[in-house]
Amino acid sequence: MNSPIHIRPVTSNDLERLAQIEAEVWKSQGAVILSRSELAIWYEEQSPLFLVGEYKGQVSGYYFGRFINFSSKDTEDFIASERIASDSVHGRRRHSDNAKTFFGVSTVSTVPGLGMAMSIHAQQIWAVNNIKLCIGFTRLNGLNEYLTMLESMYGGLPYSQDQIALWYAHENSKLLSLRVWEDCPKQPSLKLPNILKPDPVFKFHSKGSPIGLLRVVNKYMPDIESRDYGALIASDPR
Repeated sequence: MNSPIHIRPVTSNDLERLAQIEAEVWKSQGAVILSRSELAIWYEEQSPLFLVGEYKGQVSGYYFGRFINFSSKDTEDFIASERIASDSVHGRRRHSDNAKTFFGVSTVSTVPGLGMAMSIHAQQIWAVNNIKLCIGFTRLNGLNEYLTMLESMYGGLPYSQDQIALWYAHENSKLLSLRVWEDCPKQPSLKLPNILKPDPVFKFHSKGSPIGLLRVVNKYMPDIESRDYGALIASDPR
């Protein structure tokens, strides 16, 4: 039986629809919404990892990634340059065909399962390019819910929000049996209620390649569900 999902390279004719999808997905989250002109900047990079996902013949999502030069030594500079500000497009480093780090920038979809299908398709592309490292950011999608619970229990946060966010990311790594890179700050010793289920977006990004936690990033992107926190994750695909 034919799948209702079809993944293909983006064309310039798709950009208007992709801007509409951006608004559909992100408006309620208070997040940055990319316009057609901002998506066109990505299109001009000519990355083979700018993909469109169709569901039953309708454009219902997109995936964008790029090959970049990256070293763990410049992690902090990389984070500073890749934060999603309200007046900017995701990412400052441009695609380079010869670079050996794969940077997954954005996955946006209105259909369950389509995001994962696009991610798998992207992995098939970079698998033939001798990629040495895969990196990307994920929102800590369930963090606001957890912080709200703590505020209700304690009448406020019992520790700094940054400490709790780092602890939360480490706890999710344990729940999902993920690697924590040696460059990552250690988990703080906090006495907090257990997390009963993994963060949903963290879990999504843990599927496929074996990722590991590299950094927790405050003010990564405007987002209600994560209180603007993200995590830089990385994997060695070899």
